[in-house]
Amino acid sequence: MAKGRAKKKAGAKKKATAPKAGAKKKAGAKKKAGAKKKAGAKKKAGAKKKATDPKAGATKRAGAKRKATAAKPRAKKKTAATLMSPQVETRRTPRPTAARQVADAMQAPLAPPAAAPSGSLYPEVVGLTPKLLLGGAARLPVAQLARAARLAWFADGEARPELRVEPPVGGALTPLPSSHSYVADLLPDGALRVTFASTTDAAWELDLTPRLNEAAAQLATTLPEGAALELIAASPSAADGVALRCCGLVRGGTWEVLSTYPPLARGRLDAALSLSAEVDGGEALTLTPAEGDDVLAWAAEEGVLAPGAATQGEGLLSLVRRDPVALSSLGRRLFRRRFADAWPLAPD
Repeated sequence: MAKGRAKKKAGAKKKATAPKAGAKKKAGAKKKAGAKKKAGAKKKAGAKKKATDPKAGATKRAGAKRKATAAKPRAKKKTAATLMSPQVETRRTPRPTAARQVADAMQAPLAPPAAAPSGSLYPEVVGLTPKLLLGGAARLPVAQLARAARLAWFADGEARPELRVEPPVGGALTPLPSSHSYVADLLPDGALRVTFASTTDAAWELDLTPRLNEAAAQLATTLPEGAALELIAASPSAADGVALRCCGLVRGGTWEVLSTYPPLARGRLDAALSLSAEVDGGEALTLTPAEGDDVLAWAAEEGVLAPGAATQGEGLLSLVRRDPVALSSLGRRLFRRRFADAWPLAPD
């Protein structure tokens, strides 16, 4: 009986404690769910922080960049053998500009006709190749091209001029009627050739300059845009190389001189043309005191000027009375002093 009562009491005790075990089990489950919820929230917060953190984004991008570069094969280091072996050039050669094409074309003189016309100066100067002007083109109105031709007479008193014009690409030249001042020939190759009568020292200003001016006035009104104009001026026997060749293009009534013989810098040609322009004026020359003394001494010795016919002062040598022939002779003396280092000169 006692054993039965003890067993009964133990079962009752067990039943009394059973709810406590259930509560404990429920508390453990609740604790686990809370921990899991906290872990999920923490993970979401970390992901959100990475998305908004610029440093994290930069790190991620840097990693992607490292992966991309790692995938590329490294360039092989060049050895002496590879450097010496022929390489295939893959870069495209740039097309020359229009200005460069013109300059290259004018580097060589205008080609003489297959058979030079009778009396042409080309056979005398064909070996004297013009070179591009250093510093760019010199510009001179077509109507004033006699100023350029005069430079040849400054260098050689027996020089005479000749003009040759070629039409622009796809164009043609208007025939120039001959006159008592010049002879104009339209050649079989489409070029125009203008020649002038032979002259000597004393006749240049009285004869050749007016003839050149008349031809230049006609050319200024008839030459098409882009025509190539070459001035040749030399002695008919220019074996010593004393000659002038000027090659250029006509644009808007202006002759753009691109290349010359003798080879010159643009500044030197501009200075020579300025001296020739002063001779055109017929009254005064701009010079230094030393140049003035030399020119006046030479003029007195050669009988070019009468006593008192010229005055010197304030950087000018002025004639008392306008005398184009006398001033051209003084200009020639000054030219030969100033440009002897750049220009072949015939003996006086």
